Amino acid sequence: MSATRGAFGGALLAALLAAPAGAGAQTIAGSVVEQVSLAPVRGAVVTIFTVRASDGEPEPVAVTTADGEGIFALELLRPGTYRAQADADGLTSPLSPPLRLEAGETVADLALVVPSRLLAMALHCAAEGSEGTAALVGIVRDPATSVVLPNAQVTATWQEGRVTRWGEAVSDAAGRYRICGVSPEVGSVRIQGELLGRRGPWEEVNVSGAAAVFHDVPVAIRTRPVTGNQDVIQERILIEAAARSLGDLRGQLHDQLSEAPLPYAVVRIQGTSLQALADLDGRFLFEGIQPGKYELEIRNLGSVVLSGPVEVPPGQDVFVGLRVAPRAVELEGVEVTVRSAVEEVTRLTPFRRDIAYGEIMVEEEIRGARAFEILRRSSPGLRVREIYADHQLPRVCVESNRRVYRVTDVPSCEMVAVVVDGVRIPDGEIVLRNMPASEIESIEFLPAIQAQIQYGVSGSTANGAVVIFTRGRGPYVSPLRNKR
Repeated sequence: MSATRGAFGGALLAALLAAPAGAGAQTIAGSVVEQVSLAPVRGAVVTIFTVRASDGEPEPVAVTTADGEGIFALELLRPGTYRAQADADGLTSPLSPPLRLEAGETVADLALVVPSRLLAMALHCAAEGSEGTAALVGIVRDPATSVVLPNAQVTATWQEGRVTRWGEAVSDAAGRYRICGVSPEVGSVRIQGELLGRRGPWEEVNVSGAAAVFHDVPVAIRTRPVTGNQDVIQERILIEAAARSLGDLRGQLHDQLSEAPLPYAVVRIQGTSLQALADLDGRFLFEGIQPGKYELEIRNLGSVVLSGPVEVPPGQDVFVGLRVAPRAVELEGVEVTVRSAVEEVTRLTPFRRDIAYGEIMVEEEIRGARAFEILRRSSPGLRVREIYADHQLPRVCVESNRRVYRVTDVPSCEMVAVVVDGVRIPDGEIVLRNMPASEIESIEFLPAIQAQIQYGVSGSTANGAVVIFTRGRGPYVSPLRNKR
């Protein structure tokens, strides 16, 4: 037994013996570790079996889970012979040797070793036809926070004589990757990770013989360390990574013959449900587009035209000018559906969840509504509530249904950001509670990704943003709001 293991066992035994509850009971305690790294296995399921005297077969009698440090402890009702086993990530440790416990006796340093999922992934390479070769396996992490990164692209390259070989993999939900078929004689392999346009450094990995080579791949999503709840950190990191990788696709349509702007044409991204409506000047906008190559479909008065490929690089905005040559198409039985401008804009811009302006704002002004009441009626994706306390004005809380939770023992409001005329307001709650509809030109909600692209990644934009423009301002100025 190592000094560390002995110290752990002694400390755990002392704590167990000092506990007043269950004194005199039989106890099995220990830790669950991973086979290759010997790292603690958080949340492993530990089952205690009794050994039947009749046939010596194990029979389960108690179950618990290991804590964040991989430590577990179980009290047993009666003396006897027991065995323990741990399960984690679909893999099971061997049964422990029989443990004979007399009345009040404790086993305090039982180690249960769960097989390595990474090793199992490497062994599968041979089963899939790569026998006699080496396998690269590991985890993709953000080095500043150690948060694992799923869906990261991992690329490896090596030389076999004069031939350059490549291997690629995508990390799974736990950040694990596997690259099979590496020649055991190459000596070294260069490996790099990438997530949503963020690339890690090329690293050299030594390969010698047909074996599993373990190597974690760093991809720096943040440049500064973050502290707090790990789940919240991971969600924030992925949100920020996505915000930095998305781009806007803007454009303008012109008639190929007259060079005049082509207004009110419907522009759709082929292969997606994304659509936009060109304005009076033929301009259109798609916000928050994933990197890639796209084709645009332009529909105008029965004409359907396709553009050539348009590439959106990671984290960059792209502008395209398109000259459209309409062609006559005979239409059969056209059904005309009349929609208000608000309904049309909301239908054609899926990244904008909710926009209220024009006739809606006129109606809200007649009602005497305030900003938060407008949101409650027009934005089903938001939770709008008033929080009452003794001898105080009610607080207004506006939360999205995909909010990022803070770690706190006190119920709190995970408030969205509030932006008025392009400026983020520190006391957004007060604005939403007090601003009347008579002062508002338009009000809308932006989901987290779009909010962070437009207004930065700090603070409550991780929960989205309510964007308000006052009378006569913003992109949705309506003559209905300015009649006196």
